[in-house]
Amino acid sequence: MSEFARYLLTASPAVIYTCMADSPYATTYVSENVLDLLGYEPHDFLEDPRFWIDRLHPEDLPAVLAGVDAVFTQGRHAYEYRFRLKDGSYRWLRDEIRLAYDDASKTSGIVGSWLDISERKALEERYRRFASLSSDYLHVCTRSGTEPYRIQWLDGAAEAITGYSAAELLERGCWISLVHPEDRPGVQSSLLGLTAGESSRIEFRIVTKTGEVRWVSEKNHCEAGPAGGLILSGAVTDITERKRTEEALREADRRTVEALRQTEFERDKTRAILEAMGDGISIQDPELRILYQNATHRSRMGDHLGEYCYRAYQGKSDVCPGCHLIQSFADGQVHMRETSASPGGELRHFQIVSTPLFDSAGKLIAGIEAVRDITERKRTEDHLRQKTDELEVANRELEAFSYTLSHDLRSYLTRVTLAAETLSELAAPRLEEKETFLLQTILGSTQSMDELIATMLSLAHISRQELHLETIDLSAMAERIGNQLALSEPGRTIRFTVSPAIEVVGDAHLLHVAMENLIGNAFKYTRGNAAAEISLSAKLLDGRQVFALTDNGSGFDMAEADKLFRPFQRLSSARALPGFGIGLTTVKRIVQRHGGEIWAEAAPGKGATFYFTLAG
Repeated sequence: MSEFARYLLTASPAVIYTCMADSPYATTYVSENVLDLLGYEPHDFLEDPRFWIDRLHPEDLPAVLAGVDAVFTQGRHAYEYRFRLKDGSYRWLRDEIRLAYDDASKTSGIVGSWLDISERKALEERYRRFASLSSDYLHVCTRSGTEPYRIQWLDGAAEAITGYSAAELLERGCWISLVHPEDRPGVQSSLLGLTAGESSRIEFRIVTKTGEVRWVSEKNHCEAGPAGGLILSGAVTDITERKRTEEALREADRRTVEALRQTEFERDKTRAILEAMGDGISIQDPELRILYQNATHRSRMGDHLGEYCYRAYQGKSDVCPGCHLIQSFADGQVHMRETSASPGGELRHFQIVSTPLFDSAGKLIAGIEAVRDITERKRTEDHLRQKTDELEVANRELEAFSYTLSHDLRSYLTRVTLAAETLSELAAPRLEEKETFLLQTILGSTQSMDELIATMLSLAHISRQELHLETIDLSAMAERIGNQLALSEPGRTIRFTVSPAIEVVGDAHLLHVAMENLIGNAFKYTRGNAAAEISLSAKLLDGRQVFALTDNGSGFDMAEADKLFRPFQRLSSARALPGFGIGLTTVKRIVQRHGGEIWAEAAPGKGATFYFTLAG
């Protein structure tokens, strides 16, 4: 929208304007490029109702006023006149005007465009000047029977035009060889077709001695000669400059027509786009006068073209306090606000975007306000907020239930474990091997279940625990965890590197749990490597700090990546290793509670990298 409006107001080769429909036809709007065309500021036209009419050339004024009158009977009109510039000189303008109508089909003013045609007028004057000059040379030719005409006498500027001296032309005999090959057949036909008493005038090109192509006009008169021959008397005029001027005029006219056509096309296209928009669009000048309203804006606010916006919309006599459009004019920034109103008794919400508009030189020329009805969006947001609150309540209830259930299960499991251990101690001497195996299976299973319940309780606790935020040296924390894990596996060769001075804001306990799980996983999945390499680093990516824990372990297939952070889901490559598949779920919850996100990249046999962010 902004780019279209900018093009309409500043990029057109023509100046666009609107004016009143009665004398002195006071200007109500003029595009900013009037400064480049005429040397005047737009406000010069707007502040003085007679500014335009007082600067018309006195000789052109009657024709101009008659032309303006003609628009009321014809609907549109075009005329040309001289207009006085700021430096006192005059410039020729082509003015195309048409009537503008309001929604009730009543005349609301005149819309027009000024185009500089001074170049064309200069060419026309040049044409008239050359037309008045004479560069003729005269010749007399004769012919007998079917023979071509031969030069018998000539005088004047023959050498200046053809490059050949009079002697050279007389020696050539027939001058038809000088005619351009493309024009020669027509010239021969015209001359040979003449009979005694007939005259002709033809224009054609000749090729001079230097190879230059020039245009000439030849006037001929044929008379009867001796012995049945013919005498041709001719006068040749060099019209090369006239032809060039005519071509330049045609090109200037073509450019003028094309410029006007393109201006009208862009104007109509921009207007059609703005009129079709569902948002209410208005354009105000720096003094807050309304220059334009699209259909949506008019239907909501009424037609107030030419009025001050604060008076039209708010009924105030001065600028509204805190006006965002004034702020946009002052700081050059886009300002957005939301407001509510009750048209027709129904509460509706609107978003208003105020945008300053500058020309190519950075000068403020107007402001655009877009008014969007966001009532439905607000209702959707309120509905989503309500559903989110209900979901959070449900999640808290579910977590509380899971915590209670896990706690109760653990108490019953403790009884089973104690009973099995007591039975093992009392009956061990009398138990057979199979019975002993079954009893050990019970004890092993209850121990695994106890560990699983402990893990579930820990996960629930992490989700419910209140965050205590502080600045944490993540580098030091990672190094301590790595050293502890390395001590538990003294036979391994492990190179663990940590980028220095990585500081974050978060809960120290929860982040320790997260780092313990991530680094522990890296130690676990590099056990098949003779020399394990694990590293923790940080970098800025798209304006946020991203942490990366990388290892050269077994990696995994990215096709299974969706299982990584889901509870009790294990990758096919990890089923032979101990664990319940809850560690990365724990890490994800901790990262999310810190306002961050976590993801991974890996390939089978090529290691893995876990990336995560923290809002703090």
